[in-house]
Amino acid sequence: MYHLVGKDGKKYLSSEKGTIGGHRKLKIYGRLDCPSALRHIQNGSYVNHRVFLADELTAIQAGYRPCAVCMKEHYKQWKEGKLMLYALEAKLLLNETSICQVTLGNDTTKELLKKQIQTLEIKEKIQDGLEDWKISIDGQFCLIHLLAEKSQWGYTIIWDYENDEVINEVQTSYVIASKIVNGQLIQLYLLQYWGHDHDLEYSIMPVREQSTNLQVRRVLDTDEIIEMKDIDDCDIQVKNGKIMFRVGNQTWKKR
Repeated sequence: MYHLVGKDGKKYLSSEKGTIGGHRKLKIYGRLDCPSALRHIQNGSYVNHRVFLADELTAIQAGYRPCAVCMKEHYKQWKEGKLMLYALEAKLLLNETSICQVTLGNDTTKELLKKQIQTLEIKEKIQDGLEDWKISIDGQFCLIHLLAEKSQWGYTIIWDYENDEVINEVQTSYVIASKIVNGQLIQLYLLQYWGHDHDLEYSIMPVREQSTNLQVRRVLDTDEIIEMKDIDDCDIQVKNGKIMFRVGNQTWKKR
């Protein structure tokens, strides 16, 4: 059994581990691998105040605020007084009426409805059945990757959940990660099919541009190996004017 802190701030026993760590005295929560927390734990100055919580929503309701080191985006939203309307998690629904759902910091939910989708091909493929999908939160946007036919068919839906508006439906076969930066949609692709070695490529386009002809540029030479288990562990970051692509333990930088 694990000792966790609940929404009321009181400890309780749980059969499942907490996914969020916290400082009981400072009322700060963050990731379990937060470098700042781990450094203080190593120094022995944090251990007596260390607590664990089931999830981020529980931490917020217990009166904790995000860590400025390991949860920068959430800290920014909290600092600006917007965390209660910020999506903490998203999940795919694909039921009769809805595609996905986000849970906000105030414990309310919003759903992306099927009737909001304009592309008939997406609706038909959802009806026929998808092979894979990936959903993520990026600021006020929810990015939904839908894939089928061994990733040779794919679309990315960009949903502005804050204003409940679908702002784009982009054809993106083989997509594995997306990021919105300064109004630009950056996407990473792993091209793989029979008779073709792995190619890692990326594209950049205005987030509202209705285009299927993306300029794709090579990121990784085909002689470098990408472990398939790493495909679910990839992201895109932009730092100091450079785009940083990460797949597993491998990282590439592009200006």
